[in-house]
This record gives sequence, C-alpha cells and structure tokens, in this order.
Amino acid sequence: MHTRMIHFLISTVSLIRPSLGADSTDISRLRATILNNYDKNTRPTQNRHNVTTIEIYFLLSAGIQFDEQLGKLTLDLITVAAWEDEHVKWDPENYGDLTAIQFASSELWKPDISVLNNYDESEIDHFGNSLLMASSDSWIWWIPPSKFVVGCATDYYLWPYDKQQCHVWISSWAYDIDEVDLIVPENNTYLLDDWHATRESREWTVISSSVTPTRSSPTNDTYLSSAYVTIVVVIQRKSSSHTAAITVVGLGIAAAILVSFWLDPFANERLPTILLAILINSIYLQYMHKIIPNNGNFVPLTIRFFSDSLVMLTFALAWTVGIRYLAKTKRNSPVPLPEFLQSFLDSKGATVLCLNPRPTTKGQIQRKNTESSEEDGEVSELVQEDNLIQEDWEWLARLVDRIAFIFYLLTYIIFIIAFF
Repeated sequence: MHTRMIHFLISTVSLIRPSLGADSTDISRLRATILNNYDKNTRPTQNRHNVTTIEIYFLLSAGIQFDEQLGKLTLDLITVAAWEDEHVKWDPENYGDLTAIQFASSELWKPDISVLNNYDESEIDHFGNSLLMASSDSWIWWIPPSKFVVGCATDYYLWPYDKQQCHVWISSWAYDIDEVDLIVPENNTYLLDDWHATRESREWTVISSSVTPTRSSPTNDTYLSSAYVTIVVVIQRKSSSHTAAITVVGLGIAAAILVSFWLDPFANERLPTILLAILINSIYLQYMHKIIPNNGNFVPLTIRFFSDSLVMLTFALAWTVGIRYLAKTKRNSPVPLPEFLQSFLDSKGATVLCLNPRPTTKGQIQRKNTESSEEDGEVSELVQEDNLIQEDWEWLARLVDRIAFIFYLLTYIIFIIAFF
C-alpha cells in the first residue's frame, strides 16, 4: 500500500488533465456513471458488515507554533488518507484508458475524521476542501492541507531548557470500529518533514514525533468502541538567547556572592558587593515571574534558583554583620577561645582554608612586662592579654567565614548541576 501511495503522489500531475487516450466526453460519461445514484452519506461498501479501512499519515508542511501562555499547539500538516470505495470502480478500456479522475470534496463519501482534543470551537474545519482523487481500482485518495490546534499540558520546571509533549487524538466522530478503522502504514509512524522548509518556529523545534493507531474499548453501553490515531509531538525550546540573557546573569550572581565570602569579612567592599547582588537578583526574580507561565504546583528551577539565591544573599548580608559584631565587640572581661579552636587555628587545617597563621606574641608580652615599671606592669600585661584574645575572636570570625564560603560554593554547584 505504501508503494502505491508513493507512485500515486508522483503521478499526481498527470491527474490534472485527462489521459492521452481520453477526451472530455469520456470524463463526463465516467463522472455521470459513478455519481448516478451515489449516496455520499453512506459508507462506500456493498455490505454494511464490511469495515471501511482508512490508511492515514501526516506530513509536517509548515512547522509548528506553540503559544506557551495559552498552552496551545498548532500543527500545519498535509494529511494523506486513502480508502476503498466499492461504488467507484470502472474499466479504463471503456473510458479512453482513463485510470484516474478527480471529484469535488463534496461529491463522494469522506470519513468524518475529527480532532477529539481540539482547542478551538468544535465546528472548526480541520481540512481544506481539496479534491478527491479516485483510481479505477476503487481507491480514493484525499490529501488536504490540515491545521490541528490542540491544548498541551505544559511543564516549565526546566525552563528555559524545557521540553513539551503534546498529544493529538484523531478519530471518526460517528462511526465505531466495526464500521470505520484507522490504520497507519508501517513506514509512516511519525510526522514526515520532507516538506518542512517554509516556516519554522523561532523558539521551538520538533525533536521527536509518533503516529500510532489505537483501539479503545467502551467503558459502558452508552459509548461506542472506536479506532483513533494518536499523534505525539515532543518539542524543545531553543534556549540560546535565554542562556545569554538569564543563565549567565544567574552565574554572575553566584560568582558575586562567592567573591564576597572570599573577601576579608572586615573589607569595606564586602557589603556593597552583597547589596548590589541583592538588587540584581531581585530585579531578575520579578522578571522571571512575569515571563514564565504559571507551572501549577511545580516551581520552575529558574525561579527557584533566583528566589533561593535571594534568600542566600540576604543571609550573607546578615552573616557579614554578625561576624563583624562577633569579632569587634569589646568584652568586659577576657573570654578566651576554647582550647580545641585555638589548636585548630595553629594547625595546617587553617592553612588549607587559606587563613594566615594565628599570631602568637608571648615574647612581646614578656618584653613589655620587662620594660614596664612595677606600678603599671600588671596593667600592661592585662592590656596585652586582652589584645591577644580579641585577635583570637577575629581569627575565629575568619574561620567561620571560610566555612560559610565552602557551604555556599557546594550549594551553588548543586544548583548548577540541577539546572543544567
């Protein structure tokens, strides 16, 4: 059947005019013979128990359009359908060797194929009024341009690297499976795109498709068992512009917060860096909320990234103020660090965290005590001890700041892995 379909499409041009052996009288006589007592509202079978089998497949003629705000997919196709009409048959020798003839769309029976999940009103005509082409062996060919507009359950969780899977369900509206059956040729179980050259979506591309015939069973006595064809189209967003305008900004915000943690907690540049990152992050979070359609219960990763990043930036701001308070607050009495922290600050672990060695000024204490008078020696020793303890708290602030840097670095690495 598929080979015959190809040969027929190749010879379509010859159908525009009669065969060389036929004249207008032969065509008129053949049309009058076929249409005499022909009932276009009755299935084209001699026996009502015979099943009319429709062979159908689709060519993607002008690409796809997808309205993500409405969740609406538009497919511009060429539908190729063929069936056997037992009332349309003749001997070419009796009609000037005429082997094929054309009929208007309204002159012969056509299957009432409809899109069951049509997005627009039910009265829409999916198929144009193209001519029917009949061959002398009873086969009718119908190749109309088609427009299918269906709703699509969208998922923007991975936006702007999202893929959308849309379904088109096609079936005969009035006939059950015992009257009209829909089948798909083995070599045409996907949308052919040989003619896909005139209009291509600037934002979406078709990465896979399938065309599958399905038999359904009635759920109760009030429903008919019908045959239908399921078209599944998977489209992917072309995300290059989004990557340049949004993803790179997100990476820049991550870099800014990591740089702020790498700066000395007492550096003057640290707070302005965090505040600027908070401002940029807030602007982009609002922008993402406006351009990304509602995704139901699943927040898109892009919005989650910017919202979580804003929380982390706010925490980084509070963290910076907190560790400055921890390190610089003057205490009424010396409060030394626990021994294990003092030992760590003197260990190689502190060096691995890029902390300078903890200063020890025992010799300076002894020298200052020697140079001091008996009256103020005790005071000098206390003052020096206070300075050492204060320096220990400053180094502790730097230590916990490095730990926070590692935590933020690992968190953003996880974000980036999940995002890409």
